[in-house]
Amino acid sequence: MSALRMSSICFAALATTFLTGCIDPYVAHYVAETAAGSLASIPSTSKAPLRVIKTSHLQADILRLQALGYVVLGHSAFQDKDWFPYPSPVLQAKAVGADIVLLKTKYVDTTHVPGGYTLGPVPGSEESGGVSVGGVWMPGYSYNTYRYVAVFLRQQAPPVSPEQVSSAPVR
Repeated sequence: MSALRMSSICFAALATTFLTGCIDPYVAHYVAETAAGSLASIPSTSKAPLRVIKTSHLQADILRLQALGYVVLGHSAFQDKDWFPYPSPVLQAKAVGADIVLLKTKYVDTTHVPGGYTLGPVPGSEESGGVSVGGVWMPGYSYNTYRYVAVFLRQQAPPVSPEQVSSAPVR
């Protein structure tokens, strides 16, 4: 990977961190596959645009893509709330030279935070110094937690016909 490309990817990661106030979870939780680890340092030769595919059958889709000549570069897996707009896995995919990202999200649970009164300064009468302590109602809220998994793949062999895929052995 050229120094210019690496520096632009690093700048994009830093900009994302600065703008969102946190590190991209797909970058922070990335684990490279040992067998394909050195593959990420070689630029992809694919001319096709990066594809992010949402899936509910992650293992089956990985096997199908491997039969088509794709190699798993690595994966990111983490669990967090759904209320924060997380960046997509595109930044990490570009950093490792992935052609396809398989993305799976799974509901884990819902957390309910009850409402209640908070005590604090509230504008009051002049005889009490202008401030009195009063209650302010804070409404409750709920949020869902999800498990996010992204698998990053790169095509290494030429595409094969659909007939070859249907007869390809499952590894």
